[in-house]
Amino acid sequence: MWVDTDGEHVIVNTAVGRKKQRLAEEGKPVSIEISNPSNPYRYSLIKGKIMKQTFESAEEHINQMAKNILALKNIQKVLKTKKGF
Repeated sequence: MWVDTDGEHVIVNTAVGRKKQRLAEEGKPVSIEISNPSNPYRYSLIKGKIMKQTFESAEEHINQMAKNILALKNIQKVLKTKKGF
C-alpha cells in the first residue's frame, strides 16, 4: 500500500482485489497510522472518509512514487558518503 497527498487529500494506492481495495467504499470512515520506525511511540494518525475510489492513473502514480523513494535513497547515500569531507 502506498500513501501520498495532493496537498489537499490523502491518496492511497493499492492493488485491485486486495482486501483494502475491496472494503473501500465512498463515504465510509477510514484511518491511516504512519509510525516512525526508529521510535514506535511517535506516529501520525489521519482519520476521515473515503471521497472517491478511482483506477485512473494508478499505475503511473505508483511508478512515480517508487522513483521518488529511490531518488531520496540515492540522495541519502551520497550525503552519508560526503559526511566525512
